[in-house]
Amino acid sequence: MNIVITSFEKEGYLLIKSAGTLQTNEDLFAHAGMVYEKSLKYRHKKILLEMTATSFPKTIFSYLELVKFYQDNLPIEILSFKIASVVLPEYRELGNFWETAAVNRGFQYYIFTSFEEAEAFLLQ
Repeated sequence: MNIVITSFEKEGYLLIKSAGTLQTNEDLFAHAGMVYEKSLKYRHKKILLEMTATSFPKTIFSYLELVKFYQDNLPIEILSFKIASVVLPEYRELGNFWETAAVNRGFQYYIFTSFEEAEAFLLQ
């Protein structure tokens, strides 16, 4: 995994920017843990993940495993997080699958290809 995560407090939410390459399920899990750690540091429940500089695995089953990782390994408080993730359009289909899997399990995690739409969603 070659990833850099930075975070910034914004009015009403935490902005987390991710840049680099995630290649395996383990990379996805580690990335999720890093995002969770940032959320703990700032104590925000609304998070905008700006990941347009991040490349992801392109296997659909990786995202089902990622949602299972959330359930099995992260504290139950993550169910109260509202997360808007912004990805490149090429990841939209995988993102839609991830969103559906997450929402079906009680998470408020959504995918966008526009920063402005994601921000408006979080602040509504």
